[in-house]
Amino acid sequence: MFGHRTIGQLSLSSSLFIANIIIILIFLVPRLFGHHVVTQISLYYETLCPDSRNFFRNQLYPTYEKLNRYMDVELVPFGNANVSYPRHDNKPVFRCQHGPKECYGNRVQSCTIEMLKNTDLSIRFVHCMFDQKDWLETSQTSRRCAEQMQLDWPKISSCADGSEGERLLIANSLKTFNLNPEHTYVPWIVIDKNHTAQMQTNAETNLLGYLCEHNFNHEPQIDQCSKEAISLSQHLHNNSIKPKATLTIISIMTATTIILMSLIFG
Repeated sequence: MFGHRTIGQLSLSSSLFIANIIIILIFLVPRLFGHHVVTQISLYYETLCPDSRNFFRNQLYPTYEKLNRYMDVELVPFGNANVSYPRHDNKPVFRCQHGPKECYGNRVQSCTIEMLKNTDLSIRFVHCMFDQKDWLETSQTSRRCAEQMQLDWPKISSCADGSEGERLLIANSLKTFNLNPEHTYVPWIVIDKNHTAQMQTNAETNLLGYLCEHNFNHEPQIDQCSKEAISLSQHLHNNSIKPKATLTIISIMTATTIILMSLIFG
């Protein structure tokens, strides 16, 4: 019988063996037990744009409800607005495609997003404003939604009406103007820092289906994507880890664990 040994007493070869096994497990475990890389989606939009509203209500919001664990969403309210500095005091002047009410809506949402620093709550707030029957009246819908969500409306309003709201909207303008490729309309959708015309069309038509097919198309399959995957593309099945292969890997991991325990405590 061998006496009790600690890791420090193992031979160099045994230590290297253990290190190699640990590295292998680091790469295998996420694949086997459901790790999926989070997809980043940036939405460039404006608050009174019908197309922005339709995409948010019919695509982004319902998709986020299903896949929020796997989505990192950035909301950038500015759209087709522009900013100039014609005044002597160098204060910015914003001109929005749908008028002053849209500029106010953009500022309110910019302030709320910054104050909340919470994607779930920010998306709920923007959806609430878009979902109102009088959604064109941004001063009314913003206050109503803030109060419904028990947010600090006086603080949001003060931000939107003051220099902080200007600063946040300028920051959004820079993000929008620096897009590559340059945005030509809204909503403008960027997925994992990429934008193509085909991706835009697919995302506007069926964002959930697009993400399931192109971003979450590996095993183990996300439950919310299972029905989508069947109808969208057979290649998801072809690229998956087969059950026998999975069982083989699990068997290897089990045997490896036994060997490790023997080396350490044998």
